[in-house]
Amino acid sequence: MDETLTAWLLNEPEPWTQYRTRVDLLEMNESEPEVQNARQAMIDHPLVRSVAADAAAWGHDPVTRHNDAGHALHKLSLLADFGLTRDDPKMAALIERILHRQASQGAFLSPIQIPMAFGGTGVPDWSWIACDAPTLLYVLLSMGCKDDPRLGKAVQHLVGQGGETGWLCAAAPELGKFRGPGRKLDPCPYATLSASRPFRSCRNGETAGKRKLAPESS
Repeated sequence: MDETLTAWLLNEPEPWTQYRTRVDLLEMNESEPEVQNARQAMIDHPLVRSVAADAAAWGHDPVTRHNDAGHALHKLSLLADFGLTRDDPKMAALIERILHRQASQGAFLSPIQIPMAFGGTGVPDWSWIACDAPTLLYVLLSMGCKDDPRLGKAVQHLVGQGGETGWLCAAAPELGKFRGPGRKLDPCPYATLSASRPFRSCRNGETAGKRKLAPESS
């Protein structure tokens, strides 16, 4: 890694930039003082605390627009990108709430409100759609739940939804005729983007790129 680039990143004021640079680019161990200091500064940062407080509202407000960056679902995803885990403040209870709601097919559920014009009921309900469920799976994997057997089922479901050209606009059977825009058999760019996230090299107390995606089969 170019020393000029890493020096520039380490001199950035955002502690999450410093932390990710050390663990992702410099492959430093979590036990090293510089990494621990950057991580603690990140956890204590007012913006991170604010995002964590907003993310804690997950489950209360339905998803109505799947690319809404202000929704708790995507704030959770941002915290996972930063490197927060279930052991950090406000995360443990939130993770348990997510794990508690899983469809029989394997996907983790979100409160979703689909307008009647798109084949929904217009009423919020716990369900899953291909552009939302993978984000929850990514959060759970990144935040230290990879050994939970429920994630194995979720990974199998996600893999089963994929095709040669990507992921279709799939949804839970109880959502009936719901389907997003585009032709029925065309892959959905947003669902494919969401589905790719759990397959990224994500970290949890280890060097990036050295974790398994899913728990071992029991």
